[in-house]
Amino acid sequence: MDHVGNSSQDIADAQLASFIKQENQKQHFRSVVHTLTEKCWDLCSPNISSRLDDRSERCLAGCVERFLDSSHYIMNKISQEDAVARTRINANEFSSLTDFSLGAPDIGLDTPEFFTAYNSSFSSS
Repeated sequence: MDHVGNSSQDIADAQLASFIKQENQKQHFRSVVHTLTEKCWDLCSPNISSRLDDRSERCLAGCVERFLDSSHYIMNKISQEDAVARTRINANEFSSLTDFSLGAPDIGLDTPEFFTAYNSSFSSS
């Protein structure tokens, strides 16, 4: 019964963590939209009226495009750097397993039984 209770608690914890992650992503998106709106509005500083003039509309559209392009560029760079870091970590893990300068992996070659069998096979020749 206790195992079932722990299992259902683990599921609930995972669901809660997923919900919190989604809410954080939504909040981040709202924050980005707010920042984008504020910066582009201040940059283009359209006159307050019932309609945007052509210059202000083009300025706002260009500002949004530049902001999105730069955000996309930054996210790609971060993703690439993350992939390189993961590759390096994996390469270091692999090389530490196969780098004999760190000591041979323990596969039983340094046991007395191996040395006796190995040496006797060469001495009888």
